[in-house]
Amino acid sequence: MKSSVQFSNLLLSEHWCINESVRQSLVDRFLKHVATPLNAKGMNDEDEEEQEGQDTSNDSNDDSVSEDIQYFANGKGALVCIEGILGKKISPLQDLFGFVDVDYISLVLDAVSEDDNIESVIIYYDTPGGTVTGIPELAEQVNELSKSKDVYAYTDTMAGSCGYWLMSQSDTIYISKSAQVGGVGVFNSVVHDPEVSKNLTFITDAEFKGIGQTPVTDKQKAYLTGQVAVVGEMFRSDIKAMRPDIQDADLQGQMFIGNQAVIAGFADGICNSVYDLIELLSEQYEDDDSSLDEVDNNQ
Repeated sequence: MKSSVQFSNLLLSEHWCINESVRQSLVDRFLKHVATPLNAKGMNDEDEEEQEGQDTSNDSNDDSVSEDIQYFANGKGALVCIEGILGKKISPLQDLFGFVDVDYISLVLDAVSEDDNIESVIIYYDTPGGTVTGIPELAEQVNELSKSKDVYAYTDTMAGSCGYWLMSQSDTIYISKSAQVGGVGVFNSVVHDPEVSKNLTFITDAEFKGIGQTPVTDKQKAYLTGQVAVVGEMFRSDIKAMRPDIQDADLQGQMFIGNQAVIAGFADGICNSVYDLIELLSEQYEDDDSSLDEVDNNQ
């Protein structure tokens, strides 16, 4: 139940950098979740699963981190995968909904950074984006990693919105012919439902407290617009610092596919698969004895 409350607050009050249809799908699934009848314990099935899995969800011990780094070229290259909707300190319920914790990704990148044998890193992306919290810090971490190692980004699906925020901080970006990248922009949405609040008396001593409990005022809307603008400025500034050739007109939420992304400056080249990229990088090393069998074949 705790996760349900946290997730509700997340959906209704967080700043998002994500494909809008994905977020709407999350809202629809969550509404279906909370409408599910409760069992004899006063929980629905997902809440009960949350309770049972609280001790093991988002495991971040050293063994777990090392298992999520896959090596090639005799350990000189590393592959790290970022797959799912990005969020910070995710709950077991968010885990069920397909979120991945940016704090855990940070731990994996720390391990890569500390491994002196690793010279090149491929970060594989399959994400529509997510919530903003933790993304600027993780983007900075990717940027710092690129100062000590060659960081390559790759997707054969999607690196959307804050997924592209992270991707843009790499030295080199490859995508497949049908992959999509971009979606630069931030949004927040506030729902005021008169039917829900008609019997609610909301009392506050602060003008901007509890936005959405009553009809949103012009000042409250301006406040939220300003908050979104602050995050949007960070987003675009980070991208432009690494990719100055991208036009401002292309940083307005558009997604770019394959060669279209290369022409617009969002990617550097086309590569059909992560395996092809591994082979390309392995050629840099004198002892090219790497085996693609060491890489997760689900990619």
